[in-house]
Amino acid sequence: IVAGLTTMLLSPFIFLFTAANLLFRYVEVYKANPSDLGTRRWCRLADWQFRLYNELPHVFRKRMVDSYEPANKFVSQFSSPILDHIIRFVFNIASALAAVLVLMSLVGGFLDKIQIFGQGLIWHLGVITIVLAGCRALLPDENLAFDPQKRLSEVAQATLYLPKHWIEAYELEKAVAFGQLNPFDASLASTSTGSLALSSSSLYPAGSASA
Repeated sequence: IVAGLTTMLLSPFIFLFTAANLLFRYVEVYKANPSDLGTRRWCRLADWQFRLYNELPHVFRKRMVDSYEPANKFVSQFSSPILDHIIRFVFNIASALAAVLVLMSLVGGFLDKIQIFGQGLIWHLGVITIVLAGCRALLPDENLAFDPQKRLSEVAQATLYLPKHWIEAYELEKAVAFGQLNPFDASLASTSTGSLALSSSSLYPAGSASA
């Protein structure tokens, strides 16, 4: 009960601090490099499953870094066609708007004169550039051949992890199980933040039941 009540009282402050920390960190990262919007990262469960007994931290980090490229190639082969069409549509619209703004700046120099929704055209051009970089990061590589078994074996060589149900499952089932261990970086951050809000509600009933 004490643990549940203490966590419940402190959870709003911990949640706000964690959310603000993640917000400032990811805004800075995506502002500097918008293409990182589509990056994926191994979750904590994957780290526990992949790490060998008594393995040195720097050796483990090197194996994880080596596994990111084949892991991204494996997951990108199972992208949703509907989502790809939506991203391409947004990319084409943003490209057209960026071309219009650039043309206006070259012909009449209107970037510092016209304002839309209280912001200058330079600001809108910056936002469109971020959208373009994000869409480009989310789109799959068209030159990548569909060979999930090869990509999965490359990941297994780096992670030294290839469970039996991955080998026996169908390709789509492999992608679903694989994606749970290798989610988007932003999704992993939001899940970690949301778990703070649920921790107090899970600890309090457990404490009262044991009492």
